[in-house]
Amino acid sequence: TTDDHDADVPLGRAIANNEVLLLDEHLNPVPDGIPGELYLAGAGLARGYLGDARKTAAAFLPHPEVPGVRLYRTGDRGIRRTDGSLV
Repeated sequence: TTDDHDADVPLGRAIANNEVLLLDEHLNPVPDGIPGELYLAGAGLARGYLGDARKTAAAFLPHPEVPGVRLYRTGDRGIRRTDGSLV
């Protein structure tokens, strides 16, 4: 048998000037150990999809806590471990 954690892919932590958030369906942060959707923000974030305003609007959302900052909705699910690392 395989343990569910055998399939985990470690993501580590965000690099400087970038942010990784795990949010629920209402864009609220999820507690450690609870699955959420992975969102990215920071200096490395693109402005959007070139020539595709509809796709940009669906994937690039306003940051729920920082006015004027946008998040990228990856569509991936993740969990933050108690040590702060992401899988």
